Amino acid sequence: MDRYPLDCFDHVVVLMLENRSFDNLLGLLYQEGVPRDKQFSGLQDIHFSNPIPSRAANGCYQSVDFYTEINDSVAYHQPFPDPGEVYQHVNTQLYNHINEENIGVTEEVMQPPFNLPSSHSTPSMKGFVNDYINTLQVQCEYQPLPTYNDYKVIMQCFTPKQVNVLATLAKEFSVFDHWHSSVPSQTWCNRAFWHAASSGGLVLNPTVISAKNQHQDTIPATTNHPQTTTNTTTSTITTAYSTTTTTTTVTSTQFSNTISKTKHYTSFEEWSRQVWTKPTLFDRLDDNKISWRVYAHQLPLSESGNTKFTFSLTYFIHGFYCKKAKKLNPIEKFYQDLGNGCLPQYSFLEPNYFGQHNDQHPSAAKVPHSFGSDERTHLGTVLLGEELIWQVYTAVKNSAYKDKVLLVITHDEHGGCFDHVPPPNTVAPDECDGQLGFDFKRLGVRVPMVMISSYIHAMLDFSAY
Repeated sequence: MDRYPLDCFDHVVVLMLENRSFDNLLGLLYQEGVPRDKQFSGLQDIHFSNPIPSRAANGCYQSVDFYTEINDSVAYHQPFPDPGEVYQHVNTQLYNHINEENIGVTEEVMQPPFNLPSSHSTPSMKGFVNDYINTLQVQCEYQPLPTYNDYKVIMQCFTPKQVNVLATLAKEFSVFDHWHSSVPSQTWCNRAFWHAASSGGLVLNPTVISAKNQHQDTIPATTNHPQTTTNTTTSTITTAYSTTTTTTTVTSTQFSNTISKTKHYTSFEEWSRQVWTKPTLFDRLDDNKISWRVYAHQLPLSESGNTKFTFSLTYFIHGFYCKKAKKLNPIEKFYQDLGNGCLPQYSFLEPNYFGQHNDQHPSAAKVPHSFGSDERTHLGTVLLGEELIWQVYTAVKNSAYKDKVLLVITHDEHGGCFDHVPPPNTVAPDECDGQLGFDFKRLGVRVPMVMISSYIHAMLDFSAY
């Protein structure tokens, strides 16, 4: 009797990168034409643009078409700076609508209905330029407004030659062209869905609130501010955690009258209460005695670099640092386990989120656009992520596990990058009031999803999943 298809895999390896849409990386996968008898929802043979809002400095342009930039090494870092990725910004990207009071302000003070139009059945996907102009105005303090050359980069897409590793794997194995992120918002909620199928109704990353020029006692206890933590281990973790989240500096009065009143943020306490209590895939694996490990990059905790901390968003998101600490390993251990025959049945790999980060996340406005000697050493380049994908793929391919592994390469969210396919409706996982009024009945924007196995035939793509 033939084996069931899934019986071919004894091991699953997942590499989850950051903040790139499907069109941004793979929309031009078949730019020379889709192979005969294939269907592919890409950018080939279509004209798609976003209108420029009337308030913008547009010169003689009325819209921005999607485009490629093949001669400029800076193209590997675009969009720079980082687009808006939170729920409020994504609403504008999908529906091309901004409430007047939300123009030129940060997302923390944006007002309901958070740029969601009164009629919001099918997203037009026409608001990426509109939102990026709003984001640039706030992040970079453009006066009076960013120029056409500043904001057009949100519509830039990569050619297969520019992202050759991912594009080749997508063509030679299986690419899913309708794989949407779980939530139309940012990192934590989408990564929570990957392993828990829920974010506890939350759509915003936890925010560290610090009280400027106030005594420590005035800092709300819910913030887990590193200076208020006495346990050394917890303090170290919280300090590292705070570097990955938005830090809002407010006075005590502002905190009580503005932040708490409007509820446009997530406290770390709230996140732990609503997400850490959710059962996860890891719990199910433990219950069934199926082995697993999370592999992540290490951060130096001293100037000498001798003391290091393995930083895992997965462990922060699900509260695993205390209860599942032994399952977290440095990324180097993954390659060792492949070579030593010790690979667990489920491996979840995380990129490096800091410095010369290889997560493919666009760099923030305050980070130098380029400081190295070439495009491979600049901050925010997609090429560092390409190298990571290649390292993982070749390590699996050259190991004794090569015919026993399903390798999954994906991104957690679109991160504000342009995509032309509207997210579909879905079924809400929880019976609770969603944060900022979101009902979780709509998926997020498409993200790359490539699956690789010895049993997957070349050029096989799926328009549904």
